[in-house]
Amino acid sequence: ATPAIVQPRHTSEAGFQNCPRCRGQGCGAEGKAMLEGYCNKCFVKEQSARLNQAASRGSHSPPLVT
Repeated sequence: ATPAIVQPRHTSEAGFQNCPRCRGQGCGAEGKAMLEGYCNKCFVKEQSARLNQAASRGSHSPPLVT
């Protein structure tokens, strides 16, 4: 007999039943629905990668310096 639902050890968001893994490559952290399935760290990396891609497509705005 297999358990129907495996309860996570802790949930940071109410109603977040199944804690998916982060979509980041090789990342084992917990993904967050509001971060498109990424954890905080990978979401920031993904966002900066998208900004770099947009900048390299020929937009004439100055690069963002963080």
